[in-house]
Amino acid sequence: MVAGQRHHNGPVTMARALPIVDRRRLEQGSSDDPVLLFAAIRHKQLTDPVRLVLDGADYVMDDEDGNAATWHQSYFTLTLLTDDARPPQASFTFPNVDRRSSNMIADVIDPATVDFKLIAASYFNLAVEPRTVKAGLTVAALYQASSLFLTDVKIGLVQVTGTLRGIDLRQQLWPLLRATQDRLPGVFMR
Repeated sequence: MVAGQRHHNGPVTMARALPIVDRRRLEQGSSDDPVLLFAAIRHKQLTDPVRLVLDGADYVMDDEDGNAATWHQSYFTLTLLTDDARPPQASFTFPNVDRRSSNMIADVIDPATVDFKLIAASYFNLAVEPRTVKAGLTVAALYQASSLFLTDVKIGLVQVTGTLRGIDLRQQLWPLLRATQDRLPGVFMR
């Protein structure tokens, strides 16, 4: 089916941003260039995001605001987002090292958000601690997902598990905003 078409009066489908060739390459057991997985957990009740990297060393890399930030070594698991007609989702498990933050994430009404990206290890100087971006290079992610909601959080003594969910565009009201006289008075001028 072509993106943007209806199928048997069903929902409109949209193409995903990740080509199937790239997805297969990322899911391979080995590749020529190792890939590092970076994840950032944010919530308005956290003073700073929890930044994790799936590696045995810390990394220093610019955050979304262009400021140097430390991504802490961690051994977490994260599946790639589903790629079908349903809203995207993935499973996320990380160590319960900071119990205060973990308990806060589980107790809040509105979920924390998670951003993650896969970045080639070749961007980093792997001979230093903490690892840093090589001089003159601008990091480009091979794959990234932003503003995923961390839901179904379960906290154990050793690990925290949850489900990452993308926005369900099928639930959006359309049109989202209405052109009323209060909102757009110039449209209603005679």
